[in-house]
Amino acid sequence: MARSETIHPIVELKMDYTTVELREIVDLVKRKGLLERTVFISMHLLVLLRLKDIGIPASRLQYVYGAVGGNKWTKVSDELIAWLAENEISLDSRYTLVSKEDVEKLHKAGLFVNVWTVNKEEEMKRLLDEVGVDMVTTEYYFE
Repeated sequence: MARSETIHPIVELKMDYTTVELREIVDLVKRKGLLERTVFISMHLLVLLRLKDIGIPASRLQYVYGAVGGNKWTKVSDELIAWLAENEISLDSRYTLVSKEDVEKLHKAGLFVNVWTVNKEEEMKRLLDEVGVDMVTTEYYFE
């Protein structure tokens, strides 16, 4: 776990954890002194709602979109944006599935947009500067 104050751990929850299991995970992060700067991401909407129920602020929750067969190639929809806005959960999307208009709608709702996995510097710059995403997940370090 990250010790630097400038590091913000991302905990990806890839399984449909129960509330009891999520409490254990959150307690571990808390014991490490990292809870206040950790972002929890999951492709399971119910996991994110359970985390909200146990007190994780919605501002530190992101829905992973584009990771499973049902939405791997499907653009972000207005229905998804509405659900995220209603539940105050930000988006963590495959970068090819989100548009500038989607980002604008999510920002208007006060949400963040993270995209993954961007491994070309020029694409990362385009997404940040032209599309307006807030965060980019990559496998590389770019200056």
